[in-house]
Amino acid sequence: MKKIIAILTLTLTLLIVLAGSMPNFAATAIANLHSSSLTVKPGETFTVVLSVNCQEGINGVIGLTYNYDKDKLDLVSEKIGTNYTNLGTGDTIDLITNSKNKLTNEDIYIFEFKAKETIKSQTIANISTGDIKIDSDEASNSEAIVKGQKTSITIKPEGNTDSEEPREETENPKEQEKEGGETEQEKKETEQEKTETEQEKTETEKETKENEKNNDKKNDLTSQNTTRDKNNSNKKTAEDTTKSKSQLPKTGTQKIIIGAILILSIIATVAYVAYRKMKF
Repeated sequence: MKKIIAILTLTLTLLIVLAGSMPNFAATAIANLHSSSLTVKPGETFTVVLSVNCQEGINGVIGLTYNYDKDKLDLVSEKIGTNYTNLGTGDTIDLITNSKNKLTNEDIYIFEFKAKETIKSQTIANISTGDIKIDSDEASNSEAIVKGQKTSITIKPEGNTDSEEPREETENPKEQEKEGGETEQEKKETEQEKTETEQEKTETEKETKENEKNNDKKNDLTSQNTTRDKNNSNKKTAEDTTKSKSQLPKTGTQKIIIGAILILSIIATVAYVAYRKMKF
């Protein structure tokens, strides 16, 4: 009897250890915030789209937040992705899918902005989101969190790219002669202002090029990730075709293992008891 109790105790211990060591299949995702235009004029409108890619499925997006330079841009409209519904209230955006199909690559939110018409000199406007919490279709550890995304737009008025107001250069030569020594001082100040303006213009153009370069890198990365995800999906489909259709899903493997161990334990216990009866 003591041996039977010892066997059962050992079996339960093994079950607990196996249950705790089973792997978790956490979802992974990527997001991208991209604009229809990188450079606009004052008064022009453009579209910014937030897209999400998650091969485990996109069941919803929880607590989405966003921000933009309100002194440079006006928010014209907001639109939810075709396959989603917003269950949030106020400024909170909680999206849930209304599709019965598995969604893996979706444009989940679309913004339309307008550059303010009052902008007179070239400037950069930023649009960003908070961290993106994605609820996938996986049964275990189904949430994936992606860092907040950001995109920048250059607002460039026609005929004026300087960050300073234009200078008046048509002075009366007779008045300059009357002022005498002050004329040289004004010339120095004018040259200094011109130098500062050129420096600011160069910095603005450099920042614009860097932003365009960063956006190109983001688009390239998104394209590479999409291609890689498609290749992985095709590879997985080919492997699944060659394997037996009886292969167990991830979410049921743990229960099957535990059930098998329980059955083996019961068989071992019954065999041991039968052996003891035959012996005595």
